[in-house]
Amino acid sequence: MWWLSRHQDLLEVHASSRVSASVKSIVQGIVYAAIWCLWTARNKAAFSGIESKVEIIFCNVMSLGFLWFKYRSKNNHISWLEWCRFSFM
Repeated sequence: MWWLSRHQDLLEVHASSRVSASVKSIVQGIVYAAIWCLWTARNKAAFSGIESKVEIIFCNVMSLGFLWFKYRSKNNHISWLEWCRFSFM
């Protein structure tokens, strides 16, 4: 089960970094958004025959990460422009 160990590494990447707890939380949220977007793209390809481009998946990760961060954290004053620039970190 090689995929399980890599998956676990990806889920725990934020824990080993030397940054503040809030940045770790943001990184964790982005990783979860990426996993979700990759999963849905894979399901669309496997079950509906709809291929996704990398650019679309990346945009989905950015927008979903922004929405999750903005509406599930105390930093809900962040703008889309700040999110795209990562100027809040």
